Amino acid sequence: MPSSARVALITGCGKPIGIGNSTARALAAAGVTVIVSDVVSTGVANEHNVEGDLDSSWDGVDSLVEELVKSGRTASSTLGDVSVEADAGRMVEEVLGRYGRFDILVNNAGAPQCRQCARRAGRQCFFEGRL
Repeated sequence: MPSSARVALITGCGKPIGIGNSTARALAAAGVTVIVSDVVSTGVANEHNVEGDLDSSWDGVDSLVEELVKSGRTASSTLGDVSVEADAGRMVEEVLGRYGRFDILVNNAGAPQCRQCARRAGRQCFFEGRL
């Protein structure tokens, strides 16, 4: 039976702090069913992480789901690489299979890991007319 609540897939949720984690918490607090994901359970560190950002006791998306469920929210997780079409498709099918609907996508994953890469990606999109 389809969920009566809106359903969101949020990518890039593996780290204990960050946009993906915060977005999942905010949507869940608003009554949205959330499916949190990352390429690996604990996320991928990048150059913007500072000491204290990463917690050795953090189990990634599993910890986030556990915290949300303990607070009375509806949450689950999936792993996948959104830059791989087969993974992205499988993740969407998992959401639909679990909850019967898919209302919100927060694509927070797959960003360049360095400022120089981000600048290059921005120029490439600009020159291709996508920015």
